[in-house]
Amino acid sequence: KHCYKMATLGRLFFHQCIVFVLTFWAYVSLHTSRQAYSNAKQNMIDDWGFTKHEEGIMDAVFLFAYACGLYLSGYIGDYFDAKNVLSIGLFLTGCIIFLF
Repeated sequence: KHCYKMATLGRLFFHQCIVFVLTFWAYVSLHTSRQAYSNAKQNMIDDWGFTKHEEGIMDAVFLFAYACGLYLSGYIGDYFDAKNVLSIGLFLTGCIIFLF
């Protein structure tokens, strides 16, 4: 019986480590995707000829879309399991970033 408990604890620890690593990399990827736009803003002005006003409009549209997405995800999270909503959201965000 003692060996069974040790094997179960070892398997649980392994799964906890896997979940931690996957969650860590998901949030690193999410943070990196958010930083990419702010890091590219100066290059957009220099290379593509955008003005500060145009960048301000892009920032406002981005933040408005981000706020709507947060509201929508909160609304969805109230009706479904939070783990599933976050997992699907992170997965879809990763897919969209990969495509673009």
